[in-house]
Amino acid sequence: MKRKLSENRNLILAVWLLGSVIPGLGQEIKTLTFSNLSSQSVVVSWSTTAAVSSRLEYGQTIDLGKTLNSDAHTLLHRIEVASLVPDTQYYFSVVADNTVASGSVKTAKVGAGVPYTLYGKLLANQAALSGALVTVSANNNDQVSSFLTAMSNNDGFWNVNLGNLKDPSSGTVFNHGIGQQLLIQISSPPDVSFHYSQTITGDSPQKIILPELGIVTLDLPSGWNMIGLPGLPVNQDPQALAPDSQTLLQPFYYWSSSGFSYKPVTQLAFGQGYWVLSLNPEGETITLSVELATSYTVSLKAGWNMIGSVSQVVDFSDPADNPDQSILPGTLYEWNSTGFTYRPSTHIEPGRGYWVLTLQDCQLTVGSGVD
Repeated sequence: MKRKLSENRNLILAVWLLGSVIPGLGQEIKTLTFSNLSSQSVVVSWSTTAAVSSRLEYGQTIDLGKTLNSDAHTLLHRIEVASLVPDTQYYFSVVADNTVASGSVKTAKVGAGVPYTLYGKLLANQAALSGALVTVSANNNDQVSSFLTAMSNNDGFWNVNLGNLKDPSSGTVFNHGIGQQLLIQISSPPDVSFHYSQTITGDSPQKIILPELGIVTLDLPSGWNMIGLPGLPVNQDPQALAPDSQTLLQPFYYWSSSGFSYKPVTQLAFGQGYWVLSLNPEGETITLSVELATSYTVSLKAGWNMIGSVSQVVDFSDPADNPDQSILPGTLYEWNSTGFTYRPSTHIEPGRGYWVLTLQDCQLTVGSGVD
């Protein structure tokens, strides 16, 4: 795949401005963030694990003294605080039910720098993703800027101005330019949390093309199931498939054709088929955020191989293998969980895993094009 999760996800998380959190009953405040920093204003955003109203208290001392309300019962909250004093430390507390999150930030010394617009459109499951929080920062010679945030509108569109980036330590304008790396996070609770990186390549404005996001939901019958993720998982930890389940047993297993044996899954991957076991008599439902993808290319060894799916149904009657005819015709098999048997298939369906038999080592492309 040409697109990969950002290798700098640890960097953006390391500079995230988090406050201290006191958990309440039934919900929790998460990711208290200060962004769009200017000499006289700052945007404060946070998320809650339940749809509740919140209030933001702030001031130049820990006594605070001023209050702004976020009356909407929602999971994402974002408030602009204006009429602040330049180059001054401010303290903030968010209160939601019995939960409090606190933090502080210093206003900038100066206003905006040279305008540079980034914009894009967010899609999830081929529909506009509205109400998502887009967070952008820049990395220049291992120095990371302050954050910029924007909410996507009803059509999924968003934009930020890099001229508003600041040096978080000095409060001065953070210079941006061609060749600089941008770090982008998309948050749309409760399911989507996605990190991405892109390099500035041209003059302003610049469109940021992000992979389409999707929420994969798989209904698994009791017993063994063979699955395949229809895209690159945002969280590659196998535990993320069912973090609270006591009946979906870990580890999952994949088939190593080179070692001719099953091995435990330590990291989820796109294009791979997996065995998962549910001990729940009523079956299991697993949910995962992925970068939806319409194709992948994988190397197969001579013999049986387990493969995964893509985000759409693929006709496998004439496999795209190289060398051609490496795959024995009619050898695509899926697992029938209820019948406890294999059955032949001519199509690859999203969310399912499959066996396929090759006569020699080859390359297989599932889907059209390279995503």
